[in-house]
Amino acid sequence: MVANQLFRERLKQDFQRQLKIVRTVIDWTTIVYLILPLVTIFMLDVWISPGQYWSEDIPFYGVSLLILLFCSSGSIRTYLYEADLLFLIQRPDLMKRLRLYSFGLSVVKSATHILMVLLLFLPVLLVIYELKVMDFIFLMLLLMGYKTTILFIRKRFNHVIISVLMSFIVLGLVGMTLTFISPAVYAGVWVVLTFITGYLFMKMDYKRRLLKEIEMDNHLRNRLINMIFHMSNDVEVDMRTKPMKRVRLRSKRLFKKRTEENVLLEILIKSVIRHYKYIGFYLQIMLVTLFVIIIVPSYWFVAIIYISFIAFIHSWFNSVYNQLVSSDFFTVVPYSYSKTIFAKKRFKRWMTLPSIILVTLVLTAKIWL
Repeated sequence: MVANQLFRERLKQDFQRQLKIVRTVIDWTTIVYLILPLVTIFMLDVWISPGQYWSEDIPFYGVSLLILLFCSSGSIRTYLYEADLLFLIQRPDLMKRLRLYSFGLSVVKSATHILMVLLLFLPVLLVIYELKVMDFIFLMLLLMGYKTTILFIRKRFNHVIISVLMSFIVLGLVGMTLTFISPAVYAGVWVVLTFITGYLFMKMDYKRRLLKEIEMDNHLRNRLINMIFHMSNDVEVDMRTKPMKRVRLRSKRLFKKRTEENVLLEILIKSVIRHYKYIGFYLQIMLVTLFVIIIVPSYWFVAIIYISFIAFIHSWFNSVYNQLVSSDFFTVVPYSYSKTIFAKKRFKRWMTLPSIILVTLVLTAKIWL
């Protein structure tokens, strides 16, 4: 099988797989009768009165930074499997063409993603900032060069700190380009970034990175399934196959009085704080809510976000509590069931109050100022 046929077949199989996963979660009737009407009504309201969703006092680099952050997701996929190890090592020409097709597909997918993001911000860009058609096209080309560079950095550097630092450097450079350089130069920047990243991507030593690429591709292939498992309370996921990464912190007692309820509460709080997935998601939800409250000028929309945040944060910590108390640790260290009633209330209060107080203070300051 030639390279283009193999790549098309892998791409088709992956698309059908992801579509089946989406269909198991969202029914087509929900999309047609609920999601599409809500999105249509929201976009029409944004087009009619964009000033309610975005303040005119925010400079252009503010919306530029937000667009750049929206465009920073994604990855370059080669659609490889474990069984390809022996075959692809013996066919370097086939592997080279597969990498070329994967990079070309990532450019096309990046353009589609950027176009969707720009269409979301189009009322703000056209009405508030009065962008012309050519400025819009140049902005899209620059964002394509930025996104391609970010995807290459994630593919090339395995170390998280190096990848994040280089991504921030590229973000800052592109942000300064958007602020201080004429839009007519954006097309040249796009050509240079795309050519350099494409050349460096094709020159990467694939033999040394083949196992890593297959591992990353398997993770991306099962990303939707893992997300569904993580959000579902009824599906038990075996975490013993992959050790949980935890934040290393010194352990000190939170409560001087050592009762069974206090010890249980302390274990639950420290389990959340030391688990990077829990604390990372918690901070992400809180920061996104604060950002929306600060940026959006519409008070009724901010009120909906505020109420939704409180309801969601309580529901999420209720789910986190159920996951923690059902772990194997509490089968070895038993606890009294009557104590969990009070421990659960105190756990949710301790974990939700800091974020709710912070969001409330920011909302109050926004109203008074």
